[in-house]
Amino acid sequence: KRVYLINSGIDIAFVCAGVVMVKYGEAARTNSEVYSGLGKSMALQGALLLLFHNAMLNAHGRYNSRWLGVMDEIHVTGSGVGYIHKF
Repeated sequence: KRVYLINSGIDIAFVCAGVVMVKYGEAARTNSEVYSGLGKSMALQGALLLLFHNAMLNAHGRYNSRWLGVMDEIHVTGSGVGYIHKF
């Protein structure tokens, strides 16, 4: 859960940095379109990642016992990854 919250904070920083870049692009004398475009794309990416991380945090909280059961069935060895499910 902590990782999702940290990622959500980083996503908010992405949105803020994007908005700052758009504002900088409006005032820039050279390459204003580049700054504006990069800022809009950063803000959009941050917003979509924020939605994704919040959805994952919600799903993790809702289905925590199921996640733990699935994680117990996944085994990592030196030669690969395996999944063993007992019926």
